[in-house]
Order: sequence, then structure tokens, then C-alpha cells
Amino acid sequence: MNYAEEVAARRRLLLLQLLIEDGGQGNDGTLLTALRTMGERQALDQAACRQLLRDLADRDCVVVGMVRDTVMVARITERGRMAVAGDVSIGGIASPFAGL
Repeated sequence: MNYAEEVAARRRLLLLQLLIEDGGQGNDGTLLTALRTMGERQALDQAACRQLLRDLADRDCVVVGMVRDTVMVARITERGRMAVAGDVSIGGIASPFAGL
């Protein structure tokens, strides 16, 4: 995996963790702000955040939908919760135990 893929995998894990902290769902604007607050700034805009959420949906970790065609909302699935807990390993999502 190259550096860009490692960054994206870490961001996907962070998004799942943020969704759990926020009661299981959140919108792209709030999630983007939270990622930036956590230091994830380089090449991270609304389009990139939405792509990460679509990537998570492709991995059955979230369900995404649009509200009035302007706000993307994501809801974590049980598989996403399992990835955050480290109960399942999913390609493209960093391990919560990496670096331990």
C-alpha cells in the first residue's frame, strides 16, 4: 500500500470512529470539520470526504443518503462497528490497533 492509500485507510477508520461518537450517524459537513480538527487537512475537502464515505458504503460499513441533494448523511452499520472494534479486518480501512 502506498502513502496515499495509507492516509485514506486511516481517514476511513477515523470517520467510523466519529460516527460512533456521534450516536451512529452524521453529515458530511460535520465529519469533514471533525477530520480537519484531528489534523487531517491535506487534500481533504467536501468531495474527498464524500468519496471516503462512499468507499465505506462500498465496504458495507455505512449507509449513505442525500438530504435535499445537498447534504450527505452516513449511518454506521454493524460491520462498521466491528471494524472499529477490531473484530473484523476490512481492506482499505486501517486497523484500530496499528502502531500498538
